[in-house]
Amino acid sequence: MLVPDAAHPVGQLGGNPLVPNGFQWPTCVSCDGRMTHLAQLSVDGRLLTAFQCENDPGMCEDWEPFAGGNAAVVFTDATVRATTPDGVLSYLPILVGVGRLDGDYSSVDDEDIFGQFGGDPSWIQDDETPDCPNCPAGPMRFVAQLDPGPHQFNFGDYGRAYLFDCSLCSAAAWLWQS
Repeated sequence: MLVPDAAHPVGQLGGNPLVPNGFQWPTCVSCDGRMTHLAQLSVDGRLLTAFQCENDPGMCEDWEPFAGGNAAVVFTDATVRATTPDGVLSYLPILVGVGRLDGDYSSVDDEDIFGQFGGDPSWIQDDETPDCPNCPAGPMRFVAQLDPGPHQFNFGDYGRAYLFDCSLCSAAAWLWQS
């Protein structure tokens, strides 16, 4: 049974993210449509926020970290709850927290597990840890992986998404594999 630790929430899946004043909702470089907010996680006092193009699934390169079909944004001064623009898919919010697993993992329903925070990613394919695009830091730090979970996020055919950030600058990256 998954036992959540409500005293240590780390963010939310779906819903409307916290953003700074003047925030511009991200758009896909391929179709120019607005992206869907997937997750916002608190890491080291910053909010890592992931968006993905879901306007025409499979047509925009939303699986690549820097192809423009997804966006990972780092906020340090987010104080306003964004409103999802009209026509953009919006998932119901689910608060996520650090939890522990009591007993045997095989007894847990997959719908109770959203992924993992920290540690090492469980790659479906080969290791695709991105290098920071903004500075010479090299490979980015793994932050979290997300499974489709109860939202049934579109990460290909039962895929998994991976969120990274740079420890030296404010860059973040998001990719998925299936």
